[in-house]
Amino acid sequence: MNLDSILPMEAPVLTVQVRRALVLWIWASIVLLCGVARGEEPRREAAKSRIFQARVTYYEPRSCPYGNVTSTGRYATEGVTVAVDPRVIPYGSRVRIAALDGLVGDGWFLAQDTGSAVKSRKASRRWGSRAPVVDVYVASASKLRRIERAAPMFCMVEVHQ
Repeated sequence: MNLDSILPMEAPVLTVQVRRALVLWIWASIVLLCGVARGEEPRREAAKSRIFQARVTYYEPRSCPYGNVTSTGRYATEGVTVAVDPRVIPYGSRVRIAALDGLVGDGWFLAQDTGSAVKSRKASRRWGSRAPVVDVYVASASKLRRIERAAPMFCMVEVHQ
């Protein structure tokens, strides 16, 4: 570290030893103020989370033109993958749909896919709503039909970015 970059040259009366001591004192003060010296964890921003109502639909590999490859290039996995509008829910966000807990995995999903009907909110508009659409990946058509009968169409969705 260059001492001249920290302390200005306008103080020619300070010797090199005094300047070094001053730099160490400034550095130690910063460390103490941040709490690092007290063994505390550095403060992190709280994760952004939002809760809103969404139209939940379901899709399976035969209904996709690309099979089980998502728009992010990953393979879709039941209980993990959901298709979202990336302008509303960014890719990689964790999505919690409590109403699907036990029906499709544990109710926690990852935003990994999208589609034109998801972006246009087509399923939501059919019911006179403008709610965002979350499309849940299910591995088989028979399970898809069973879940559609058991789960509500509109659910509260919790998104953690």
